Amino acid sequence: MDSVIQNCERRIANPNILKKGDEFRILDHEECFGSATAPDDEKPHIPIPWDLGGLTNFIAGDYQHPFWRKLKSSTHVEFGIAAQAWKSLPADTFSMYADDAPAEWGAACDDIASYLTTAVNHIDEVVEVIEGARQL
Repeated sequence: MDSVIQNCERRIANPNILKKGDEFRILDHEECFGSATAPDDEKPHIPIPWDLGGLTNFIAGDYQHPFWRKLKSSTHVEFGIAAQAWKSLPADTFSMYADDAPAEWGAACDDIASYLTTAVNHIDEVVEVIEGARQL
């Protein structure tokens, strides 16, 4: 999910995960949706997960996603199932959420809804990159 929503902030050096026993809570999504919410001059420099080289949170180092090591070797995680769930959402799901957002949030909600709609159209490509990275 972090890959699709462009949450490059969640990494080994900054996991933002609360863990207690076998349960965990993920928090801090303030850096998400950069290609939808960043200043216009920054948007062209923000990687899009389905573009060539746009998904890098599986590369070793401090920027690697904190779940990657377990996900890479897991035989229990099927990213295709998650992708199918995204694709099964009604086409207007994200725009309906944007319409219900507080007015003070402004046009960013519409931009995020548009980004997410586009992401759903490219979700298989994201899964393909993730599955390919599992083979590395």
